[in-house]
Amino acid sequence: MATKKAVAKKENKKDWKPIIIYAALQIAAIFIGSFASGVKAGIDAANSNTPLEEMNIEVDTGLMTAISIAITGIIFVIFCIMYRKKIAEDFRRMKKKQWLFVGGMTALLLVINFGLTALFEALGVEMTNQSSITESMGQALILTALGTVVFAPVVEELVFRYSLDSVIKNRVVFIVVSSLIFGLMHGIGVVTILYVILGLFFAMCYLKTDKNIVASMTIHFINNLIGVIGIILSLPH
Repeated sequence: MATKKAVAKKENKKDWKPIIIYAALQIAAIFIGSFASGVKAGIDAANSNTPLEEMNIEVDTGLMTAISIAITGIIFVIFCIMYRKKIAEDFRRMKKKQWLFVGGMTALLLVINFGLTALFEALGVEMTNQSSITESMGQALILTALGTVVFAPVVEELVFRYSLDSVIKNRVVFIVVSSLIFGLMHGIGVVTILYVILGLFFAMCYLKTDKNIVASMTIHFINNLIGVIGIILSLPH
């Protein structure tokens, strides 16, 4: 009886740590990126003998992306240390039925994802997040691929699924809120729709497998991997 109460207490415990760590370091990434862009602009001005006030200073998106991926990598390491036991335990909990469910959800998601992407491209809608990833890949292929395929699924699932679920107890509210925040964090505009749908799939996969974080990480990983492969194949050789 005491064991059941202990388990129930553990499941009902709110875990804000992933959200706080993620938010703090992402804000830090913005400040670091802005500072680094300013320093780079100053160096460029000195090299070109042009007064800094006369230069058209713009944010270096490539530099900002590299810093963002580096910060995400730091968060990834922190989370892997903090939640290594949970991830290992959830992996052991994955049974054949759950793996089949994840496979089916992944296949359905990819069909919807490719369909929406093709529709947006046909309508001439620019996917800002996809464009930034493509540009970053052209500059730092391995770093961007690592950040997108490895870092993001682990970090984002622990933040947007595990942590938010521990805070929001109502399932419907959790699905809606986590999906909306996940979508908005990846861009404002049409791209938001695509990522909200992704968030819905990840949240449903997480809940339908008895809140198994490995399940949502897996579908997230496969989705990002296929997306990255597609971008690499489309890069000019």
